[in-house]
Amino acid sequence: MLLKKMWIGVGVLFLLVATSLQGEEVGSKTYASQDLTANVVIRKAASGEGFQCFLQEVVAKEPNRVWFQGEGDLFQLHFRWKEEKNGRVLASTNAWEKIEWTADGIRLENPLGEFQNQGIVVEIGIRAEKDVPGIGWRLTASGSWEITWENGRTGVISLAGNEAKMTALFPDCSGTLYPDAMTSEISCAGRYPNLRTVMPWMALWEDSPTGSGFYLAAHDPTGAVKDLRMRHPEKEKKIRMEILYPFPIPLEKEGKNQVSTTGEVVWRTLKPGQNWYDAAVIYRDWVRENASWYPAMGPEGRVSTPMWLKRMCVLGRVFGFAKDVVPVAKAFRDFWDMPVGIHWYHWHQIPFDNDYPHYFPPKEGFREGVAELQKYGCYVFPYTNGRLWDTRDRGSEDWQYSTHGKLAACKDAAGEPRLERYRSLESDGSRVVLAGMCPGSAIWKEKLTENILTVVNEYGLNGVYMDQIGAVPPYLCYDRTHGHPLAGGSWWIEEYRKVLGDARRQVAPEKIFATECNAEIYVNLVDAMVCWHVEGKHVPAYAVVYSGVVFPYGRSYDKNAAMRMKWADTLVKGDIPGWFPPDFMKIPEMAEYLKPLVYFRHHTVEYFYKGELCRPPKLTGEVPVWSEDWNVFGRKSINTMSVVQCAARRILDYDYDAAGRRIWKSGKPRSALLIFTNFSDETVTSPVEIDWTDLGISPQKLERVEPDGKRIPMTLEELRSPLTFPAGKTWGIEAR
Repeated sequence: MLLKKMWIGVGVLFLLVATSLQGEEVGSKTYASQDLTANVVIRKAASGEGFQCFLQEVVAKEPNRVWFQGEGDLFQLHFRWKEEKNGRVLASTNAWEKIEWTADGIRLENPLGEFQNQGIVVEIGIRAEKDVPGIGWRLTASGSWEITWENGRTGVISLAGNEAKMTALFPDCSGTLYPDAMTSEISCAGRYPNLRTVMPWMALWEDSPTGSGFYLAAHDPTGAVKDLRMRHPEKEKKIRMEILYPFPIPLEKEGKNQVSTTGEVVWRTLKPGQNWYDAAVIYRDWVRENASWYPAMGPEGRVSTPMWLKRMCVLGRVFGFAKDVVPVAKAFRDFWDMPVGIHWYHWHQIPFDNDYPHYFPPKEGFREGVAELQKYGCYVFPYTNGRLWDTRDRGSEDWQYSTHGKLAACKDAAGEPRLERYRSLESDGSRVVLAGMCPGSAIWKEKLTENILTVVNEYGLNGVYMDQIGAVPPYLCYDRTHGHPLAGGSWWIEEYRKVLGDARRQVAPEKIFATECNAEIYVNLVDAMVCWHVEGKHVPAYAVVYSGVVFPYGRSYDKNAAMRMKWADTLVKGDIPGWFPPDFMKIPEMAEYLKPLVYFRHHTVEYFYKGELCRPPKLTGEVPVWSEDWNVFGRKSINTMSVVQCAARRILDYDYDAAGRRIWKSGKPRSALLIFTNFSDETVTSPVEIDWTDLGISPQKLERVEPDGKRIPMTLEELRSPLTFPAGKTWGIEAR
């Protein structure tokens, strides 16, 4: 839908006669949307030859606020000329032979100088409609085949600060906050998609009821690879936000040598009092209607995910031989007295992170152990790696790497395989060297599919976990034999859709696929994502976009008080608690907190697989905080959290069109659940501020929900009074 919209530049052309040191200004145009105006200027180049154009000013209409003033490039293009190793740069502030306004933006022809006879044309699409919020930017470039377009960016902006305190969000993990954004050192960068750049949007806002904010995102339905950056430009009191597109290089030089950014780079404003949550809702609403990776949703939530996973409330992580795993997993099931998930590691005879991808045959008793656990009420899925091949893949020997793995590996521009090293060692004490596989390779597609089908169909597992697919950023692969365009573009996710989609069609619908971390473009390819990497000052921005759509679980684990913080964090985000050793339940201070939390989730589970995460309630009283090292697998990470964590979820009823697609705008709130958990050892009392308008509920009936499912009637007067949050307890309030 987005790609079919007409781009209309709305504004007034002012012809000016003015002279400055920068050259004579010959025209400007103001692009006005519902919430923003952007002024673009064309002028004679300072040299007197050719023209330049630039962004002069960006203003939010309400409240009136200048976000940018200066001379900003409308685009930058990086390219290589012929066989040169070093790249070149073109920008709108270079001198161009011709620059003109078009119906949907601006067109630049023939840069003066060395490349003026290479047929270079750049078009900037600028979408601004007076009745629609936001301004959208697109970039298209063409030229001779002597040019290799490497990457490009448009819609870049350096946002001006003011005296107000401001906070920024970068899409790391679930959404990481940077308080005091204008005065602290911020330098964030990540290749989308990966565990540190899970969505392609950023935001900045003033921390005051009257302040405003700014949202910048790639609204790209294809899921193409991108580089996101948020930083202080030369330590100025500004925040620079940019999204760079690595371009695909076609395998054959046919027709026009043309590249384009996909979708739009979008600017939007946040209204007074809005923050990260409102930015997440902007992105969520776009994703639901447009993203190619968004799965079908029905009255019972996600259509393609089996109900056993939707209703899952706790998972254990186990290691080794069946004779050791089975009794531990059964005891875990007995402790909870409900179905549990079992994520099984080290079930294969090869060492961990070594001799991949040759998992079979498994360790003795594996098949029988799986069957026994399934009869006992456990849902079992094993670890596999979804993207690595050991360069010495049979002990210290090169068995199939040179004949298979090397051919399937991602290659750099020099044709060399992309190699990785972790902590694992070969038998001679040297580091294991593994090659990153390309999803476009037929060899890797065949091997990955073979492993999936063997695990799920031959050994009867309830699903399969494929490590690293959602965690590691795409490589810009340059291997022509794989059949995909070289370097950037959307081919990476398109190839994963082919291989995982084909495998999915060959397994029963009640089986699941899982991967590591929560990069969004894999959402419709997997059902579950392990989120061990959540740390720092984070907010549930990802969960606002994808709650009930995909099922994250787990955190990194350690035997300290931080586990209680992590379990509280999974509850309020909607993730499934788990991925910890079952023996943790033998530790009283852990079991005493987690058990009622899990039972509360169990008795309200419809809100987690059918509901959506809303703006959290706000505690307005004095609430203590804990600061603990979350110990992300050996790396120190101090997290500070209020001991009482809150969330709000609601269930909506939707209409569906003739094809069974959910009509999002038809949603009518049915009920809401307020969630409270106190992970500390002291009772807290505080008033609670609830945004009923955001929830869409005018409560007629309130019930307090206890961990055992018991419901106790409440009144609005009780809710308006300070509430007591008992130490180590989880409970909620259901509103209808």
